[in-house]
Amino acid sequence: MSFRILGRRWYSVVPKAPKYENSGLLLTKSLKYVRDVDEYHRQIVEQNSDAEKAKLLLQKIHGNKTLLYMLSNFHYELSNIGIGWSAEPSSRPLWKYRWSYVTRLARLSNTFWSQCQLEDLAQHDHRLGTHPDNIGVLDPKNFESEVYNALQTGQYEGTDFRDVQMIGGRTFK
Repeated sequence: MSFRILGRRWYSVVPKAPKYENSGLLLTKSLKYVRDVDEYHRQIVEQNSDAEKAKLLLQKIHGNKTLLYMLSNFHYELSNIGIGWSAEPSSRPLWKYRWSYVTRLARLSNTFWSQCQLEDLAQHDHRLGTHPDNIGVLDPKNFESEVYNALQTGQYEGTDFRDVQMIGGRTFK
């Protein structure tokens, strides 16, 4: 996204990727480059909200039955403890979430993101939050209600993933 100020120059709100300079002292240039890369990643993370990341994620996985099933299974496990699309963030059960986090949710989330990385859909690790108010990108509140309900039925935009079977996964009725 870019915009023009006073008709003279174009300014971009997208952070500029850092470039490594080959000239000069090797150690100082390398440390400056690492610092610039860290700042670039921080700006990217702050610029995009989790809801925007969830929309982008759905665009990338819309035809992948396995990933849609894994996302649906993650949302199903959250709904079992009372965290759904319509659940009020302040009324989410803390201890049920933490117990489910330890026993099931962290493993499901890590498996989902590892599979996304293997299929080159995610570039870095995504962590599941330890508090029910800060679950992360996969939080049901980041998805639209129609999308969330479609994922719970086993069909999303013409992709039927009800026939996918995984060990310990749910079955659709």
